[in-house]
Amino acid sequence: DVYKRQIMDTITITMSSKGRVEWVINAERAFTARSDKEIGMIDVDALYTDKNNEQTHITSSQGMYDVNKRHLLLMDNVIIRKPADNQEIFTDLMHYFDETKLAVSPGDVEIRGQNYTIEAGRLEYNLASNTYDFTDRVKVDL
Repeated sequence: DVYKRQIMDTITITMSSKGRVEWVINAERAFTARSDKEIGMIDVDALYTDKNNEQTHITSSQGMYDVNKRHLLLMDNVIIRKPADNQEIFTDLMHYFDETKLAVSPGDVEIRGQNYTIEAGRLEYNLASNTYDFTDRVKVDL
């Protein structure tokens, strides 16, 4: 059997945990990748709502979602805006693992807040506990 790739004009993916919608992911164009369980996306616009109903807005040029693994991969011009924390995060690659609620940027990342900027070579962000772990060439400007 040869798998036929499906192409869609727009797509919305909703991810829930314990009956509560956490993620709403929209893309202008989407396509199936190696199987119908892997969805490639172009012009991604996502909204994450945490347990306190605080929202985080995320955009990227490209993305991939693995339905079975609940793994979201965002690529190229990833911008994460956290209005409640007055914070923006910039990177080119971000993995989100829904099972562990962990977002990982394995490359250069910059976080801008109201009175600070943090640059690092790697970021791990736990969405459940709202904690950050920066490694690899960390630079802080206050």
